[in-house]
Amino acid sequence: MNENPLDNLSEDPDSDWFGDRARTAPPSSGGSGRLNPERLPGVSWKWAIGIACLILGVLFSLLFKTYKREGIVSTLYGSRQDLAMMVKYLQTERDKLQTEIENSRKVISDYEDTASKGKDETATIKKQLNVSRQEAGFTHVRGPGIEIRLNDSRLRPKEGDDPNYYIVHDIDLLALTNELWASGAEAISINDQRLVMTTPIRCVGPTITVNAVHLSPPYFVKAIGPQDELEKGLTYTGGFMDSMTANLSRGVEVKIYRKEDLVLAPFKGSLSNRYAKTYVPGQKEEK
Repeated sequence: MNENPLDNLSEDPDSDWFGDRARTAPPSSGGSGRLNPERLPGVSWKWAIGIACLILGVLFSLLFKTYKREGIVSTLYGSRQDLAMMVKYLQTERDKLQTEIENSRKVISDYEDTASKGKDETATIKKQLNVSRQEAGFTHVRGPGIEIRLNDSRLRPKEGDDPNYYIVHDIDLLALTNELWASGAEAISINDQRLVMTTPIRCVGPTITVNAVHLSPPYFVKAIGPQDELEKGLTYTGGFMDSMTANLSRGVEVKIYRKEDLVLAPFKGSLSNRYAKTYVPGQKEEK
């Protein structure tokens, strides 16, 4: 059996295995796999291994530091890119919001300018509209005037007497309201039914209808206007009161009261026209 050179290693750290023992070691059959002691004269094997480990350690340390540094730089570079993109996005959104705010302010400014320029015109139109609504009977109105109370007779008709003289008829209310209009009344109502240009006063059986509403006696006719003229218009010779003489003698009641503050409700119906259209002579009609 061949002797293993490692078995005869000396414990002496200064022993030179490559210088002494290797020279006496028997050569192997191959000869190419062993160290050549002549290439490492006078070098301690422990020092050689230590130097090699030191070099490897330094290399590994440098490699680790380089990798770590490159990784940190890459991470920081990526973070900075993300922050830059976020800042750019926020700046874009800020610019959009600023543009929207400026546009909204411009719209508000335009509205204010328009309102300021058309303030007088708007006030005039509104005033005219209110007057028209009042004249048409679509608003509450109040003012001085007179109130006329009419009621049927409580007496029984005598034999052979005409019973029509004992009650108030639609033609009596028509005659009364015509006299009031002619005497300067500005607003008239019958039992809180406001009279307008289309108001019909008709007799339907035992009742009278005003604005298609059935009314029964007593009838309260309110008229706003000049009190003296309204009262004179009813009491002058040959006027309304004279036309009611036959009825008054049979117990029909007609009384006139002066009122300093009358309140009339608005007309609740409709004045829309189905056939009558506005026409201006000489102007082309719209189809």
